[in-house]
Amino acid sequence: MLKVAISIQSLQRQASNSNLTFPASVLIRQGLSFLTNLLLARTLLPDEYATYVTYYNFSVYIVLAANFGFSEYMLVKSNQQNTIERYLAFFLSLSVSIFTIAFATITMVDSSPLYYLVLTKVFLETIIPELLLPWYQKTANFKKLTTINFAFSVLSTGMLILLFFFEIPLTLFLTGSIIVSIVVTAQQLYNILKKSDVAAIPTGFSLISSDLINYGLNYVTIPVYMRLVPFLVVILLKGKEVAEFNLAFTISSAALILSMSKIKIILPKLIEDSQPFNVALKSISSISAVNLGILILFIISGKPIIHLAFGETYDNLYILTVLLLVANFLQSISGILAAVLVAKKFQKQKLKIQIEVIVTFAIAATLLIMVLGIYGAILAVVLMYIQVIIRTAFTLNNLGFISFSSLRNTKE
Repeated sequence: MLKVAISIQSLQRQASNSNLTFPASVLIRQGLSFLTNLLLARTLLPDEYATYVTYYNFSVYIVLAANFGFSEYMLVKSNQQNTIERYLAFFLSLSVSIFTIAFATITMVDSSPLYYLVLTKVFLETIIPELLLPWYQKTANFKKLTTINFAFSVLSTGMLILLFFFEIPLTLFLTGSIIVSIVVTAQQLYNILKKSDVAAIPTGFSLISSDLINYGLNYVTIPVYMRLVPFLVVILLKGKEVAEFNLAFTISSAALILSMSKIKIILPKLIEDSQPFNVALKSISSISAVNLGILILFIISGKPIIHLAFGETYDNLYILTVLLLVANFLQSISGILAAVLVAKKFQKQKLKIQIEVIVTFAIAATLLIMVLGIYGAILAVVLMYIQVIIRTAFTLNNLGFISFSSLRNTKE
């Protein structure tokens, strides 16, 4: 019993020490991704950048099936039969197989090499890290993950230098970025797979059940509704408007990096805590303060920075970004509340909310964009997250996770 207590205290200390270093490493890594989009928007013509954005948005949806809720399933089930250690190799193999099938299908539909490169880059930079994340979360080994993020950032910086100073072609830049991801991922896989049960890969098919399917549908529907509006903008608008909105969306998304990092850190706490809503409220307070600081900073300095970077090319970019930064408050709150449902294994309730949002706003956002154009897209984002917050809060209340006593205790 004493050893268990000491172990828990050790994990808590590691998690506490990672509260700054891990988000900082994620901030730098995602910040470089954000900087990549800025440099591409600066070096490419608006129509060329719009083409890249279109391929990127389609790629995000295509690779979703390659992590069909596997990462969340492994983490939440981590205390049952050593799920992560035993089945990580199976889920990695399944993910790569799904991606290979998707890639082969795309080659028969679209012959653009640019599309292939963007699709591969999205898979390596998003899906693989997500599948490996539960391994680090279970042991609170964010120190190792922080080192990996910094290594990736250093190598990616080299590619950005080539892009900015030598103006290398887009296809060459994407190829180099893919090589960077392969180098970093290969080192991770070597160290992790040595400790996982590779021999258990054939037995992993026994995990395919309605429970796993619920996690998968939840995982797939999250990016669908989060990127629903940018996707509709790509379809309904053209050229400069597509480039301008997606650039503003990219800037505002970069401001959410700290929020997303915080959610990844508190998820294990939400799983263990008997009163997860108290943990959620504290996180909402701290993240809202960060979002407010970012909004004020951008209001003050955003316009001259945008003018310096892009001149008069994107004349609506400043106001679009300010409005999306306001929407970030709502997105952060909705993300934290949703994490409570994930932690307590209420996947069906969470899935129901997400499907409602997708159906409602696929129609509403389409109408708003058609009538109000790019500003209709902004309004759709705001209204969408308001609906998510209200529905999730009511669901948590019905499940008994929200009460007036818990709110008073948190304030005290």
